[in-house]
Amino acid sequence: MATALLWSVFFTLPLMIGIQIVSARIGRVTGHGLAANIRQHYPGRCCTPSSRSCSSPHDQHRRRSRADGAALQLLIGDRRRLYIVAFALVSLGLQVFIPFPRYAPFLKWLTLALFAYVATAFVVRVPWLEVGLRTLVPDLTLRADYLLTLVAVFGTTISP
Repeated sequence: MATALLWSVFFTLPLMIGIQIVSARIGRVTGHGLAANIRQHYPGRCCTPSSRSCSSPHDQHRRRSRADGAALQLLIGDRRRLYIVAFALVSLGLQVFIPFPRYAPFLKWLTLALFAYVATAFVVRVPWLEVGLRTLVPDLTLRADYLLTLVAVFGTTISP
């Protein structure tokens, strides 16, 4: 059920806010990202595993390409892998051939597409009573898929 993990918002939101604030302050003070600071202050054997846990722009674009490919598959048809490769190549080409100061304003405008989530709430029939109930009363089960999703929610929410 889509509403089974809504209760986790009460735990993940404060963690996410804290991680983002700390990460932003570290970046502002040092002028470097988390991976660069880890490399600077810790020995090499610590750097590789911990810096891999920091989400790099490459990882973000790879996930975004998969999501874009899945979205295009819903709109057009059944060539999801082709769409993923196309989005990945376009994203890579933009990163390599266009300087970031020229590329950043387009990314800012593309964030307006996120308002589609808000519009969806007005278009789709939402069972608000169930949403409220599942947000306040946890629906805990010991099924493997439920626990895996819960771990994924906590892991992706609090990772910088």
